[in-house]
Amino acid sequence: MIVNHRYKFIYIKTRKTAGTSLEIALSKFCNQNDIITPILEDDEEIRREHGYPGPQNYQVPQRYYSKIDLIRLKKMGVIKEYYKHANASFIKKNIAPEVWNNYFKFTFERNPYDKALSFYFFEMKSKDLDMNIDHFLYEYAHLPRLSNWHMYTINDHPVCDFIGKYEQLEKNLDFIRKQLNLPDKIEMPNAKGGFRTNRDPYQNIISSKGRKRIETVCAKEIYHFGYQWE
Repeated sequence: MIVNHRYKFIYIKTRKTAGTSLEIALSKFCNQNDIITPILEDDEEIRREHGYPGPQNYQVPQRYYSKIDLIRLKKMGVIKEYYKHANASFIKKNIAPEVWNNYFKFTFERNPYDKALSFYFFEMKSKDLDMNIDHFLYEYAHLPRLSNWHMYTINDHPVCDFIGKYEQLEKNLDFIRKQLNLPDKIEMPNAKGGFRTNRDPYQNIISSKGRKRIETVCAKEIYHFGYQWE
């Protein structure tokens, strides 16, 4: 998640859509006043190598605390923070209304079949797991991690000004750059790459059972964006 005040944008980071790479790339355009949430240390190292600003201003001001937040702070010392996969509902409740209403809000979505496959290979390698994809989709993968729909919607309605497609990443990044009047191209580093070991099309890897699971969990984005099993 990034809130940039100079160029007036809010980036909502979805899962398996090159989000970490984009988060690093967008950091280039941030200054000390902007909100940048932490990412994994290996990815923070990439951001440092590029000389971009790192995590900053990610503690939520107490004026946005609920009564429960204040109790948790007082009794347990829990500080409320913006986080990397903060969804639209959380962000709206915890930033100034004029920022939410007037800044350009954008995110990315991905073909759910391809996204599920990417998630599968990432989890298998990063957590050293060994299971077939059907077992993964039905028994291991939590629903909110298979679908991004809840991240950019409020009350089931998309609230971003622009939802790009991962499949058209370069074209969409150029649109965002022009929309925000950024001085330079959005240059994406390669973060979280190299996890997928099988490059066959998803149709050759996902079974009919797995396809049914994905189409059930991701029904709303499949319908809204017109994704198809192609």
